Amino acid sequence: MRLKRLMTCAIAGAGFAALAGASTVTTCPAPQPSNVMSPTFTSPYVCGPLSFGDFAVQNVGDQPFAKINIGQSVFEDNGTTQTVTLNLNPNLDLLTGTAGVRLWYTVTSSGMPITQIGAGMSQDGTLTKVVCNVAFSGPDGTMCSDEAGTVNVTGPAAMSTGIAVSGTTFFVMETITGDAPIHNTALSQVFTMGPSLPPLADTPEPASVVLIGTGLVATGLIGRRMRKA
Repeated sequence: MRLKRLMTCAIAGAGFAALAGASTVTTCPAPQPSNVMSPTFTSPYVCGPLSFGDFAVQNVGDQPFAKINIGQSVFEDNGTTQTVTLNLNPNLDLLTGTAGVRLWYTVTSSGMPITQIGAGMSQDGTLTKVVCNVAFSGPDGTMCSDEAGTVNVTGPAAMSTGIAVSGTTFFVMETITGDAPIHNTALSQVFTMGPSLPPLADTPEPASVVLIGTGLVATGLIGRRMRKA
């Protein structure tokens, strides 16, 4: 009977673990209009618990215009951590010269803190992504006085190492460049949310370790005597 109860509890525990590990995926439609600098663009753009706003775009290349569009994005929740993949179109399409566009935006989580920020690029070009804890400043808006981290990605088919962060609001600046001929219409931004890490437990002092060891030995001796009795 006892064995049957233990087996029932084990099966129930496995079932709960499977449910906890299941992921739900939600598609976030592209905004209309999708051009972040359009006069009628609705800001912020929301996908899952994240809001993206304060967009600004600058032309840093030879193309006649600079434009960033937001595409269909994805929110995934596995019960413990969450991920939002923000898909952007940098509209880099140039036959001669150097293409380049710079983008600024703010990302804010309404739920769990953001713990990692990364990027991926499936087409040609080079991406430099700077994540700042405070708003960018300086004459050209590129100065970060409290940087969380920087990643560089060179496409095609490249994914950055995520920047480890901890907070609910970050300021992001991305510069995408490339020598012509270049065609780049796909850029992914990956944001991971999760519970804040608990503080590390205090390491026992050597004397404490000795006392713990002595207690374990004593417990073992008592158990051995009880079995002999």
